[in-house]
Amino acid sequence: MHAANQTQLWVPSLLHSTGRPDPSVPAGAAVLVVPWCSLRQVKTSVSDMATQKMVAQVNSVAGDARVVRMEYNRSVDRFRKEIQDTSSRGVLPKMNPTDKAFEETSLDNKFVNAWGVELEAWDFDSTWSQISYPGESGQVLSCNTLDQGVWMPVGSGISPTTYSSWFDMDLDAMEKMRWIDATTSMVQISCSVWNPSNNLQAEIFYTTEFFNSGKVSALTPRLVVGRHNEDSGMMISSMMLFGFYLMMEEVQDMILTGFREYAMENGWSNVIDWVLILFTLLSESLHCVYLGLRPSLTGHHHWSEAAAQSLFVSTLGLALFFAIIRFLKYTYNVPIMCQIGRTFTSASYNISLFLATMLVLFVAFGVCFHITLSTDVKSFGSLRYSLFTLFEGLLGNMDGEEILRAQPYFGPVIFVMFYTMVLFVGFTILISIISNAYDTVKDDHPRDGFLVSVGEMMNKIANKVNESDQDQDARVELALVGDPDDEDRLGLIQKDVAALVSQVAELQSLVLALRADPSHVVAEPVESRSEPKVLRTCKEDPLGSEETWFATDGDWG
Repeated sequence: MHAANQTQLWVPSLLHSTGRPDPSVPAGAAVLVVPWCSLRQVKTSVSDMATQKMVAQVNSVAGDARVVRMEYNRSVDRFRKEIQDTSSRGVLPKMNPTDKAFEETSLDNKFVNAWGVELEAWDFDSTWSQISYPGESGQVLSCNTLDQGVWMPVGSGISPTTYSSWFDMDLDAMEKMRWIDATTSMVQISCSVWNPSNNLQAEIFYTTEFFNSGKVSALTPRLVVGRHNEDSGMMISSMMLFGFYLMMEEVQDMILTGFREYAMENGWSNVIDWVLILFTLLSESLHCVYLGLRPSLTGHHHWSEAAAQSLFVSTLGLALFFAIIRFLKYTYNVPIMCQIGRTFTSASYNISLFLATMLVLFVAFGVCFHITLSTDVKSFGSLRYSLFTLFEGLLGNMDGEEILRAQPYFGPVIFVMFYTMVLFVGFTILISIISNAYDTVKDDHPRDGFLVSVGEMMNKIANKVNESDQDQDARVELALVGDPDDEDRLGLIQKDVAALVSQVAELQSLVLALRADPSHVVAEPVESRSEPKVLRTCKEDPLGSEETWFATDGDWG
């Protein structure tokens, strides 16, 4: 009932505003138009089963007795296309005498495209339960505002106020008549939203699932946007042309180099090329499929077209991803960058084995968390969601407190085991694998080529500039601080100059003494020429009669 109430609140927000004049919008212009919406449900058949009883113990005067309180022998199974109920209830009773009679009809899973070809509708896959529902078949209603399950408020000839009141009355009647009952598996409302200004059309699908366990799950609305009118005439597909160009280039390399060298020399980059070719051709093929699934002007089945458009967008995103990644192929001639690709190549085998091991661990923990916590924690309600929640846990987004509240004893045990085995131990091994691969290839040199030559030349220029800067810095430092060897030599020179000045002073005093009294100067012959000649002078000492001797290395002259 909650999901039905949300549906009741969501649809009028679109339909009630449609057709109401807006004075701020110029005539002939529109920003948002909702041309139609549709409503259908998918039911499952009721099957026989072994009788299920609920027995109660009753005390009476005659004694205790076992009384059967409830007994069931029919089951509502989980929906499968093989057990879909395609019957219809026909004309339903009126809730008010003035209302139009409700008539339920059943649709098959066929639709007619814009070229008049009858096609099978694509299945609608639930994002929560992974159940595949038929894309077109199901039960639809005809009433005041519905015509074969389709609302067409635009151009209906009914005033917006009257249309809104009839719409509310129809929803109330569907709830009172229990149009959604115990056999209902899925109810879907789809709306087409048109933006003429940008030539875009959006298809919105609001789906609610009703499980045989009693659980009701409102799925996240699916929104798919595409072009409303495609350009006519002959067009050249750039994606197809690009894909065939890459294919011819790879085939040519394979023929010229040989398959063994082609596969072993640049194995990982060639794999990227072929994956890019695959997604490029696939995206263009899906675009053609999207055009082929466009319904006729009188048809209102848009899920197949929207599903093809959604696949086209996904494959186009992957194609552009690998197209950009392909630039790494040209890093083999770039210093430093070539080591990244060679590290991937060297570690690819070990990483593949590591990922296989981690996949086993993830599946094991995913099954354990799903079985243990599926009824208490919504994020572990299905195996797929459980695996995705564990991956989010590696990024720190798993709620440990919620697990603790759901399973106070066993929950923390598996929580700690998961983080210890997968995060701490497992990814430490992954880092060591990559480190070993990098150590293996870090001394490899890039291939000779233009980029390598330019890189070497730039390195030489940079080294010379660095040497010149270092010499200049050394000279500046020497000018500011000085050389220690120069300081030692300067000290010796200063000592020599001081000694020379002292000798000059003594010589001056001697000259003055000679001028005053030449008789005190005597020359004493030297006995040996090997000894220095001595100039001996005697002068009277003021304190006594000691003689003061001066020696010179030169001749007396």
